[in-house]
Amino acid sequence: MKILYFIFSIVVIPPCLAINLDLFKDNLTVHLEVVDVDGNPLPGAKLELYFTHTGLQRQVSGDRTKVFKREFDGEEEVTIKYKSYKSIGIRAKKEGYWLTGFRYNFTQKDRIDGETDGSPNGHYQKEFTIVLRKKKNPRSLFVHRLANVEAPGLGKPYGFDLEKGDWVTPHGKGVTSDFIFQINRKAGEEPPAYFSEIIWTFSNPDDGLIHVEDSDVPGSKLHLGGWAPVEGYIGRYTREVGVRKKGAKFFPISDPPLSKIEAIEGCWFRIRSQKNEQGELEGQYGKMIGTVKYSTRGDKKPWISFIYYLSPDNLRSLEWNGESLVPNADLQSVKKR
Repeated sequence: MKILYFIFSIVVIPPCLAINLDLFKDNLTVHLEVVDVDGNPLPGAKLELYFTHTGLQRQVSGDRTKVFKREFDGEEEVTIKYKSYKSIGIRAKKEGYWLTGFRYNFTQKDRIDGETDGSPNGHYQKEFTIVLRKKKNPRSLFVHRLANVEAPGLGKPYGFDLEKGDWVTPHGKGVTSDFIFQINRKAGEEPPAYFSEIIWTFSNPDDGLIHVEDSDVPGSKLHLGGWAPVEGYIGRYTREVGVRKKGAKFFPISDPPLSKIEAIEGCWFRIRSQKNEQGELEGQYGKMIGTVKYSTRGDKKPWISFIYYLSPDNLRSLEWNGESLVPNADLQSVKKR
């Protein structure tokens, strides 16, 4: 296995003490391996490592961060000594591949005995395998961002046209109900207890979605991947949120649990599904970053939020080149993925 090694010296300054800094030195060892999705090393990948400065370092340098840049040749070993907090930001990129970047905060689980190397506060060690997804077919897609957009109302299903980027007529300019949302709200036994739910369905029997909770490539700019799956789609998704009263106290509720919602990287979906003359299933494939978010906002109209990427044809290829086919698409904060 070809691995790139980095060793960092970290200084922690206790309150009211800014002398004899070496007495508080921690050693940090980071093992980095850069590979493709098949696990093959990627020589020539460029690595950028970011350190957030302490308050004292910021006063001295005037910079919030310190950046180190290295090129990974698949075998090289590099040693860097630097004073910082026990955290690191890593970006890896290579021509023809999608960037991968993430930040990691070291905790006690990463601590090993530091007595042997003279680090009185401990030695911290962590191994990372950074996976880069290859760029294969970036192209124009239907891409749109809905940010706190009003839904037509409560208690009834309303269709949303992904190609038009709008609700279906008479509530918008949409023609085809690709997504169908129904948002319900009801009061509990005693205000302010309440329950609300969103029901997400589709128009055709083979339409549906697949939520992806754990990414196989954490931090990749190409979320989920560039190729939608064929199997595993479900035609209905519901989520309930609210407040439950127990005695004199009120407790928030979420089904699925909030922890599961926060763990969702995104979802694949298929719409406009039908069988061709050969009996083969065809449809338009897409993906979403995260999942649908909604709120009933009291007695006002509910709002809904999501970002989607939709193929303009029956291909499952979902790499985006930055050009959206949605008329007047909102692309604020939407990056090529």
